[in-house]
Amino acid sequence: MGFYAPAQIVGDARKNGVEVRDIDVSYSFAQNTLEEGSGKYCAVRLGFRQIDGFHWLDEDEERLKRSQSSFRDLPEEFSVIGPVLPQAPFTSPYGRGVAPPMPQQDWADRIIAARNRRPFTSLEDFARDTGLPKRALILLADADAFRSLGLDRREALWQVRRLPDDVPLPLFEAATAREQPDEHAKPLPLMPRAEQVVADYQTIRLSLKGHPMEFLREMLSRERIVACKEISHENERRRVRCAGVVLVRQRPGRASGVVFMTLEDETGIANVVVWPKIMEQYRKEVMGARLIEVQGYIQSSPEKVTHLIAQRMIDRSHDLVGLANDALARKHPLPPGATVVEPLNEDPCALTDMPAQKIRHPRNVRILPPSRDFH
Repeated sequence: MGFYAPAQIVGDARKNGVEVRDIDVSYSFAQNTLEEGSGKYCAVRLGFRQIDGFHWLDEDEERLKRSQSSFRDLPEEFSVIGPVLPQAPFTSPYGRGVAPPMPQQDWADRIIAARNRRPFTSLEDFARDTGLPKRALILLADADAFRSLGLDRREALWQVRRLPDDVPLPLFEAATAREQPDEHAKPLPLMPRAEQVVADYQTIRLSLKGHPMEFLREMLSRERIVACKEISHENERRRVRCAGVVLVRQRPGRASGVVFMTLEDETGIANVVVWPKIMEQYRKEVMGARLIEVQGYIQSSPEKVTHLIAQRMIDRSHDLVGLANDALARKHPLPPGATVVEPLNEDPCALTDMPAQKIRHPRNVRILPPSRDFH
């Protein structure tokens, strides 16, 4: 399923009646898992693996590493590649003479082991029982994973910041004692839903609370820009303006230079065809936009395979500005959108005159995960 973005897979599952549940320290495992649901299907519980930067060990990957290691240790007579000269140094994937990195800690295993001993009752107990480093606690709070403890994202982040550092100085060892609540502390204001969605996309690359496009829908409707669901068989030959987040760009080798794009909004996806002449005219928009407006006409086959044939393309990435407040300025930005692979070749970083490249504030363009680009 590597072709599809996680948000696209989750969105399709929900549209087909599958309940998808948030990451939560009291229920999640490293991998996404199935739980008993109330309807026809089992519910899907998102796993810790969805959190960017969270350390977990993939059993399949570890098994593959062990098998590769055992293959290298086979005697010469069992080797299928011939004898290995003693003087020839082994070149590891990490470079000649460089030892492989030490295995990383599995934070998910620590959480599971701790909650099997006893349920978590507070964030402070969770930190003590799991012994996770502060970075792991921040990532979990940022991913809104403490809801079962009665903490939303903002409150959890506040409490994590008050915990002692991983290696406290002797003078401050008393700080590890249980803190008494501050009777004069005022509750933190609730995060607006738009900000919650932005934070979800920044941390787990999808959101069960909404889609960034729905907060722009009123503005787009005033401009007579239709939603992706309108790119349908029933509207064939209609000329429309449609805007969406760029999920996929691809130019198959046998497509004679035609580029196919997949756009997404809160209503679904739309498939766009960009003919070579249009591609040449709007190359920067196709390459650099994270949110793009496509003007053209709808074409549908008798089998109801529907595309939007692009005639004009506008980079609307700047419209993502303002979806979140300044509180998200503290977050590290996501990596920029992936470069479209050969034969398109251009580096988006070189497209400095594009809105998606000009706006560097993390709350603006980089709230969205990179598109998936293929040829």
